[in-house]
Amino acid sequence: MAQKQILAPSVPALTLAQVKSHLRIISGAEDELLLGLIQSAIALLETETALALVTQGWRLWLDDIPTTGIVELPRNPVQRITNVVWYDQTGTPNVLGGNTYFLNAVTRPARLRFDRSALPSGLCNGIEIDFDAGFGDLGIDIPDIVATGTFGVDRPLVRI
Repeated sequence: MAQKQILAPSVPALTLAQVKSHLRIISGAEDELLLGLIQSAIALLETETALALVTQGWRLWLDDIPTTGIVELPRNPVQRITNVVWYDQTGTPNVLGGNTYFLNAVTRPARLRFDRSALPSGLCNGIEIDFDAGFGDLGIDIPDIVATGTFGVDRPLVRI
């Protein structure tokens, strides 16, 4: 199972202006350093919690659907499935309709339940699942508990 972000968030989860206001910094002398720290903090939080803070697109590659028919999606919260493609033994792509799977986005991790009969064996990494994940399109959509406290882990990850 491999995964890759295919569409970055259109806005940052936290802006330079917000950080400077919080730290009461007026000067622009440290802007480059602060931007790097913001990006690192967001990357750490998203990696450690398997969360997508602001809406972003992801692709998951699978060799096959598990015998249970259930695939756990690696980033949450999942908003929607945008595309599922299965490549047959000849490499021909087949777009799967929504009637071949069901998204349970309420659970974490979110899960897709597949009708296994709709997916015979194909190529290695021959199943692509594209999905959007995130709390919303803006930083203000992120719940406060994610930005300021612990979220499913034993210690605070990032204090902003």
